[in-house]
Amino acid sequence: HVILARLQDAHRIQVSKVQCFSNLGVAIVHLAKQEDKDYLVNKLQCVILFPNDGIQVTCTEQLEVTSYIVLDENQTVSSIDAIARRWIDLFPSTHRPQFQTLSIQFPNIIKVTSFSIEELQAVTKFRVFQIEDQVARIHTHVDCSYLEELPRSQPKLDENRIFCFIATQLNMSDRARIDKDLCQEQANTLFQQIQSLPLPLKQLKSQIYIRYNEQSSNAIILASNSLYQWVLMKC
Repeated sequence: HVILARLQDAHRIQVSKVQCFSNLGVAIVHLAKQEDKDYLVNKLQCVILFPNDGIQVTCTEQLEVTSYIVLDENQTVSSIDAIARRWIDLFPSTHRPQFQTLSIQFPNIIKVTSFSIEELQAVTKFRVFQIEDQVARIHTHVDCSYLEELPRSQPKLDENRIFCFIATQLNMSDRARIDKDLCQEQANTLFQQIQSLPLPLKQLKSQIYIRYNEQSSNAIILASNSLYQWVLMKC
């Protein structure tokens, strides 16, 4: 087991058991000694599992996992209280989750902070639920990003064009990404295929939720944490 081996071999921490919940991006580590827990949480605080990829795993004493509820933006969004009641009815927990609207520019996206692994396991079995007359989709194990003050260029930006910029730049070098004309050219080429994307790009598109606010020219992106290229590209 990668986590167990890394903690024991690299940090000399005695691990009793590791419970992995890969679909949530969470692991619960059981330690033999209190001093190991104190060191892991208070001093070490993060662990690099694979030295070559640079992705860090954060170590905390209390489980705290963020999910996002996405509602249909073309309908009146239910109140936070109504959403919270519906969530708690579906996923009861002894630790009440926290709910907040992510941004006034994107009122259809609700951030949920959960503190119970049992609640989160139940969430992964649903993914979609109904509240009042709306369909709500749950996004777990995702990275939330903002793109602000995007250029108001022609052709006009929309979610599909933003996806094309992201998809074509994921495997570019840092030097290539600063070539504005190259990025525009490749994004335009991919946009011509947007209705008939090859399977790998369809799968990529399914892992990225994009919402663009034309009035402010800002965008929000929920991307699967399995897209390491995106996480690294943001840094």
